[in-house]
Amino acid sequence: MLDDFALEGQRNGENIKLKAGAFYSAEVKATDPDGDALSYHWEIRNESTSTKSGGDAEYIPAVLEGLFPENGDRGATFYTPKKTGAYRLFIYVNDGQSHTAHANIPFWVGQ
Repeated sequence: MLDDFALEGQRNGENIKLKAGAFYSAEVKATDPDGDALSYHWEIRNESTSTKSGGDAEYIPAVLEGLFPENGDRGATFYTPKKTGAYRLFIYVNDGQSHTAHANIPFWVGQ
């Protein structure tokens, strides 16, 4: 279960604006009701531009590589993309028993 997820102390819906090519941090708090050890995976992707609806298959933007010098456990540090635009930070938390919790936070990169 994801208990909290923040990007520079801000949460989803807070209109997060970051500088291009700058260094930032994120943190997640997660628990497992069975006490299983958890593993963490962080990603940044471009914001989807798909306009599909009604269950149509949607294009999923590729993971942007090379932005996480330290893809850590509960916390991660990363560089924002150098290109201005809309992005999302994703976290996937797995308990090793085929159960995964995930969340994302949208953010804007400007100059």
